[in-house]
Amino acid sequence: MNTDKSYQQLVTKMHEISSLTPQTVGPLTPLYRRIIPYFKEDPWLLFGIGSVIAGLFVYFVLGPTIVHIVSILQHGY
Repeated sequence: MNTDKSYQQLVTKMHEISSLTPQTVGPLTPLYRRIIPYFKEDPWLLFGIGSVIAGLFVYFVLGPTIVHIVSILQHGY
């Protein structure tokens, strides 16, 4: 089986895939490596917290105007 041409191509491709270097994002690599495990373990918790924070921020910036904007958007613009 080791002499089969398709097997040799598969082995070559697997070696090529396994020799990839770790992903880097320039100077943000340490931050990236610290944050990504949280997204892999429980992303919905972070998205929920992030959306609540973003919603409160928009409300504090726009104030009661956001209620009018949302009402207009709910009526189909």
